[in-house]
Amino acid sequence: MTLFDPVAFIDEIDTLSTDGRRKIMGANLAKVMGIDPSVKVLTSA
Repeated sequence: MTLFDPVAFIDEIDTLSTDGRRKIMGANLAKVMGIDPSVKVLTSA
């Protein structure tokens, strides 16, 4: 089962915090891209 507009759907969940929304959307993107969302990226300054 898929949602027609998942971004709009997540915005309609009033009880979900902004941080919770970011975590859900970030993990979904990482999964689609085939990367591990728990891995931190280190950059040099």
